[in-house]
Amino acid sequence: MRQYALIWIEAAILLFVLLATRWIWRGSRRKGINSLLDVAGHNPARLVILTGVIALVAHLAVWTSVGTPQPAVHDEFSFLFMADTFSSGKLANPVHPLWIFFETFHISQGPTYSSVYPPGQGLMLLLGQTLGHPAIGVWIITALMCAAVCWMLQAWVPLPWAFVGGLIAIMRIGLFSYWANSYWGGSLAALGGCLVWGAVGRLRSKLDTGSALIFALGLMILANTRPYEGLWCALPAVACLGFSFARAARSPMLLRAAAPILIALTVGAAAMLYYNWRVFGDALEMPYQANRARYSRVGSFLWESLQPEPLYNHAVMRDFYTKFETKGFASNRTLLEYMVVSGIKALVFWTFYISAALTLPFLAGLIRIRRYRKVMWPAVGAASTVLALSLLVWTTNAHYSAPATGCFYVLIILGLRLLYVSRRRAAVPGKWIAVSILFTCLAMLPLRVVAERLGVPNVNGAYPIPWYSGSLYSLDLRTRLIQQLERQGGKHVVIVRYTPDHDYHFEYVFNRADIDASPIVWARELETPEQSRPLLDYYQGRSIWLLRPDESETLVPYPIR
Repeated sequence: MRQYALIWIEAAILLFVLLATRWIWRGSRRKGINSLLDVAGHNPARLVILTGVIALVAHLAVWTSVGTPQPAVHDEFSFLFMADTFSSGKLANPVHPLWIFFETFHISQGPTYSSVYPPGQGLMLLLGQTLGHPAIGVWIITALMCAAVCWMLQAWVPLPWAFVGGLIAIMRIGLFSYWANSYWGGSLAALGGCLVWGAVGRLRSKLDTGSALIFALGLMILANTRPYEGLWCALPAVACLGFSFARAARSPMLLRAAAPILIALTVGAAAMLYYNWRVFGDALEMPYQANRARYSRVGSFLWESLQPEPLYNHAVMRDFYTKFETKGFASNRTLLEYMVVSGIKALVFWTFYISAALTLPFLAGLIRIRRYRKVMWPAVGAASTVLALSLLVWTTNAHYSAPATGCFYVLIILGLRLLYVSRRRAAVPGKWIAVSILFTCLAMLPLRVVAERLGVPNVNGAYPIPWYSGSLYSLDLRTRLIQQLERQGGKHVVIVRYTPDHDYHFEYVFNRADIDASPIVWARELETPEQSRPLLDYYQGRSIWLLRPDESETLVPYPIR
């Protein structure tokens, strides 16, 4: 609980501000939230651009505090490996002749050496790598995501509140979250969902080619980042758009909207089929599905059964798939267990998207949603995504529900607006409750910057991940060893030996796309040191090191030469 102290501090700040407003703002006639528009006028496009610029500038301002992200989670290494593959002009790599030494999580070793994930996140990191560092791609897409939240909200709520929603997205996601400070993903899928729902909101009132193309682009982003949750989030949007098309069946504008969507989706689907074919030799099977069939004993859904144990080449991989994943599968076998896991999923959602500051507006938006039929469709999109997550065996992380980020923000902003315009007499008027919530979100930013210096711990190695935490694990030793070997110069092979009780979440064996051209090669030791002889012979001329991360943080020369 101590690692989540900032949530309790956030709740205390909100309570204090709410009590203080009774005296501070009594009789105040300030403009309140509408004064935010004085900065940019009432130009929707200007507000969207301003949101993106604020997100970038604000992230630069806190960069010295959060630093450049260092990969630690299995998925991060897989995405970075994908970007490295794309940077060489390839979709996949040939399998290395000694692949068994390099076999690792979420990277396939046959029929090609490739990442198991859809290509969206890898392309985003490729953008950053082209500009100098993969993290730049994360920051750019996160800023665009915040701008897209503002753009989407403009189709569903009044203009001032759309801008407020964009600012909240910056404060809660765009600065300190792991979406903005890791390579794990989230921002791109959220961007895709916002494009889909923002385009639908516009196409309901006016059929035009531009919104239609944005709708198709959003669908393709979802399909190439979070295809399962993206499908569930997009289905209500497609249904909403279908009703709009049906009402305009005789309108000449219908063809101008429907034709671009069909053409764009056809081209996008063809590109996806080609990618699947090049990576795994089957256009209709996603690389992720093929990899799961090779390694995992359990499916992704509650109704699937446990499969026979496949052959594993390494103990650490066997432990991950037969202990960690099987335990997760077994935790959903009864109604009580399912309710417990569902509660954990709800906690994941609350700590990241809502937390203490936004609980009141989110609940207000849920309670009063029936009065505002215009925003019912995004609410259905949010509910559909939550339903999709409830069918999964696994407890989830916040990026699983990223496609519905804009839908969640519709509910939050609707509730915040309802509080703001409330005319009921209370100890603290609703207008100042809304202002207090925004003030609390703003006050948490400098507090987050200095929290660790004040002895307030950040979440590290704990679950779930709150909005203010940039990482789940830390793999500092791997980073330090890379820096040490780079200073030393030359070419190296680091052979990793784990103890039987090694934590499989901390994995060191990840390599670049072109293994042989890499100055540092990470390899697994097989069951006995003698079995490493082919690796030593293959890499003659390199310095060969042994790393025992569970016992020592020092590299030593490998004992058999």
